[in-house]
Amino acid sequence: MPPDMCVCVCMASSLDKLQASWARDILGCRHAYNISWSSLRLLCGWSLRLSSKVVLTAILSLARLQLLTSSHPGHRMLALAMQLPGSGWVSAVLAEMRDVSFAAPITQIIHHSYFTSDEITAAQSCRETRKLVLRRYRTQVVLPALLERDHRSYLDSSSLVANLLGWCRSTLLPEPEAPVVELLDLDVGPLTWRFYRAWALVRITGAWPTCLYSALDCAPTLDLCPLCGASDITVVHCFCHCPYTIGHFHALSVDVSSPARTDSSTLCLQVFGHCSSPSDRAHMIVFVGKCVHQVLSSGCPVPDELESLLTQLDAAADDV
Repeated sequence: MPPDMCVCVCMASSLDKLQASWARDILGCRHAYNISWSSLRLLCGWSLRLSSKVVLTAILSLARLQLLTSSHPGHRMLALAMQLPGSGWVSAVLAEMRDVSFAAPITQIIHHSYFTSDEITAAQSCRETRKLVLRRYRTQVVLPALLERDHRSYLDSSSLVANLLGWCRSTLLPEPEAPVVELLDLDVGPLTWRFYRAWALVRITGAWPTCLYSALDCAPTLDLCPLCGASDITVVHCFCHCPYTIGHFHALSVDVSSPARTDSSTLCLQVFGHCSSPSDRAHMIVFVGKCVHQVLSSGCPVPDELESLLTQLDAAADDV
């Protein structure tokens, strides 16, 4: 493990901000900084924070050194580092393993009750046994602890926050959104990628995804519906109330068994909550995308050059 590993362990905030910037690029909301970064991470299917991945690597590196034979240079370097006064990479990793954010401290591999003394001794003398023990330590001890901490952090930040859809983020997105391969076949023309982004952003913000059109951020409400003239409308309006988008709801109802359009809370939970059917999810994405696009493309016009560029970028994303 390089000496600068302790620096990486202490850069959690910067690493998580970097990961959030990747998610914003993917979802088309680069400047929408009010969106929860943990929600962006889960929607992209990333179960671990980037900082947690570094911590995972650091802990396993320490464990690997501990399982080397006493004559190995790496083991001798570790023994020396443990004896040095002051802080260093070993103390930084051990401090992280004892951090209060964990439900219980992560125990060092050589002290963990999950492994017998015979297993530790065998691992220190046999490379193949060492690999097996390290794999078990990773999958049975370290990774579950990191996953639990990151998920608890997300739930703590989202379970009490009801968005404009009437549901908490943790209800609509209770766990990382595993990539659905079948959605790669979704094709509704050059706006396919924008439809998906619109669905994703509405799901985690409950707001209008105006950042996909002419604004930098998502808008909680619009002053006026450009289609029917209703005032001070949330995004739920285009799904459940606007008479000009009812055709999209009828199209959804043909493919997916849906609640009544007037039951906005149940409809939003179905459209944005957990869905085990890739086919149904595709229909819901198209429904949301068409409703939102019909309103925002009328109410938030952008210059012809920018509109042409956005269409080209959507088409290019579909071809990737």
